Amino acid sequence: LGQYNQQSDVYSWALICWQLLTKASYPFPQENVTWKQFREAVVQQGVRPEIPASCIPSLKVVLFHSWHPDPQRRPS
Repeated sequence: LGQYNQQSDVYSWALICWQLLTKASYPFPQENVTWKQFREAVVQQGVRPEIPASCIPSLKVVLFHSWHPDPQRRPS
């Protein structure tokens, strides 16, 4: 926990892609999520944003793998 590396960048990249797909939606239900709440949801609870049904299948696969709970299994 707390390490920033290529795997965390991959997660962040996928989140930016998701926001572009959803026209800048918030990835979690609350708009005012604190950093601590975000970290707990993502790291400890494995929460991920829902990938829109309109997303092309190949991008859906990339997003899904980019958010893998085990950072070592995320694509480079």
